[in-house]
Amino acid sequence: MVGVLEVAGAVGLLIPLLSSLAALRLAAVMVGAAMTNQFLLEESPWLPLALLVVAAVIAWARRSSNSILVDILRR
Repeated sequence: MVGVLEVAGAVGLLIPLLSSLAALRLAAVMVGAAMTNQFLLEESPWLPLALLVVAAVIAWARRSSNSILVDILRR
């Protein structure tokens, strides 16, 4: 299931209108991945945390597309 979410997020990043929303969802998946690495697998959570930061930067940079998407959905 996580792999499906990650692939869907990656495809969403390629679509300019959906990139901000996809990045937010990928950031949420990375929070879960970091927690899983830390508490269940007892591995370093740095890679998921680094990917979370990248996804957050993309979401922030593309935040203007959120208002366009909301306008389209309100029609």
